[in-house]
Amino acid sequence: MVKFVEDLMALPSKISSRADTIYIQQQYAFALNRRNEPGDRDKALTVIRRVAEVMKGGSSVQDVVCLCGRIYKDKFNESNYTDVESRDEAIKWYRKGFELQANVYAGINLATMLVISGKDFRTDRELQRIGCSLNNLIGRKGSLSNLQDYWDVATYFEISVLAEDYTKSIQAAECMFKLQPPIWYLKSTLGNIQLINYYRYENTEQDENQSIEVQLFHFWMDFFMEAIKDEETSCVRFPVLVLEPTKLYTPSYVQINTDTDDEPPTIKLWHVQQDSKQIHQWCFERQHIKGVSLYKRDARAIFLYVQQNSDDFHIFFPSELKRTG
Repeated sequence: MVKFVEDLMALPSKISSRADTIYIQQQYAFALNRRNEPGDRDKALTVIRRVAEVMKGGSSVQDVVCLCGRIYKDKFNESNYTDVESRDEAIKWYRKGFELQANVYAGINLATMLVISGKDFRTDRELQRIGCSLNNLIGRKGSLSNLQDYWDVATYFEISVLAEDYTKSIQAAECMFKLQPPIWYLKSTLGNIQLINYYRYENTEQDENQSIEVQLFHFWMDFFMEAIKDEETSCVRFPVLVLEPTKLYTPSYVQINTDTDDEPPTIKLWHVQQDSKQIHQWCFERQHIKGVSLYKRDARAIFLYVQQNSDDFHIFFPSELKRTG
């Protein structure tokens, strides 16, 4: 797209003037920001801000304004979160977009940037107002369990994380998993969550007495972070979900130990939430494993057959790559 527009601009004026249309300039700025070669983002800002100045109204104005916010946000991320000026510009442009029309995209990004600038959902009125608007927008589409659009569920997840409502965030995370989203969907969602977590946990010590809701939230972050990795890993410990006979998913971890001089090869499996009334961890040596088979309905899952357990284990890995790796 960048080369196409720049080639078009180099043609005689009667033809090159077509490159100055608002739509083409908007796409040009988007492509520059995405390409991100040296100087591209500054050039993209020059282009899109010029477009924003000449637009008088219409539904596409918000897209242009939010693109300004997106570019400034990317500049802030690229600076390793040190470019405060770009952060504040992102807030300004996302706020303009949200004021033009209270939609999910502008609202989530505005709320995220406000939180990482130091605002708190419990005390900041603007954040509370944004949260109410977003909850209303999602609420019109039905209950969480009935939502079939990934972006609706992801929005619910992000709102819950921003508000530190971890009970709702882990409910949304399971719904996201069930929808089997493409990897790039997850990458987009996790970008905001990682940014929030960086500011919340970077300079604070981890509490050893975390609530089970917080522990489960961190499990889901581990699970999704493994899902978006596109390379095989030598890691022997994975976050997994065990589908119980009751049809409930149990957040767990599996560790695969190969032959060593000291210990025989084993598979260890344990639940994140450990109930003292039930068995919540297992260790199987090679001779106790009867076999493994794939689950045809979901490329992420396997059946693990063992001699010591009356029930077989139905295990879901974060991705097909992690299952095969």
